[in-house]
Amino acid sequence: MSKGYQYVLRNKERQIMTTSFSDKMPFSEWCDKAKGDLEELKNFRTNLEYASVIPVSYSHQNGQSFLDRIKEQYPHLLDGVLIDKFLRKQDLGNPPMFEYEEYGKVDPMVWRFIFLLGRIVEHLGQLDGLSICEIGPGNGILFKIITDAYPDVRYTMIDLEGPMWFLQKNVEYYGRESNVKKYLGCQEVMSETYQGDDFDMVLSECAYNECYLETQKVYMEKILNRSARGRILCSDSLWTTNNRDEPHWDHKEIFDNIQHTNKEIVEDGDTGQAIFWHEEE
Repeated sequence: MSKGYQYVLRNKERQIMTTSFSDKMPFSEWCDKAKGDLEELKNFRTNLEYASVIPVSYSHQNGQSFLDRIKEQYPHLLDGVLIDKFLRKQDLGNPPMFEYEEYGKVDPMVWRFIFLLGRIVEHLGQLDGLSICEIGPGNGILFKIITDAYPDVRYTMIDLEGPMWFLQKNVEYYGRESNVKKYLGCQEVMSETYQGDDFDMVLSECAYNECYLETQKVYMEKILNRSARGRILCSDSLWTTNNRDEPHWDHKEIFDNIQHTNKEIVEDGDTGQAIFWHEEE
């Protein structure tokens, strides 16, 4: 066992390696409790335990801000057929929804992820036919938006073992099982038997940023530095607001450890810093 593993906490009750501070937050407990509870699943976007890791909603004004930015920067994403796809099945988890002009009632978080798709394509190119890995996909909303626009992508999902069943339920609801190449639990990625994969693209919305140092190192070696391009969202303030002091890389150290030469840090509004990289063209 490497010396770095001394930094990885262990959950004695589950007898598994704790890879991220999300392991010990109420969200993981909620996932255990919600199994088989249809009411919990129907209304998870109103649940505070769920919100301990994944934001349950944005305000009406947040959504309007993202919609305005889409109109200005990525108006093609509002074309008739495509926006119709984006707005289907957005009621998953009973989210707060607000009126937005001709689009009717919309979950403001949908606007945020449509904007994110535009940002990803702007920095990393078209996604047609790509093999994509997402670390910490949450309820799968980014996966849903990407596969709406690019139905031929092949997706690998990496998440904590507890929430994995929840993610799979959401993928089934979206009707996108055929887009998922495989699900990988964090424990499997950390194991010596998993040697890594060469993905066309890796994405993460703060989940990689939440990992402990040894987990970050392993993911960097097995996934990030083997992926041709990627986007990792970082929010260093997550560590201070959650009163965590375990060893970890901040966004600058993550950036420094990405071996690709074509890389940049882009400020992501109030969210944090997004690290983009891609291979030489």
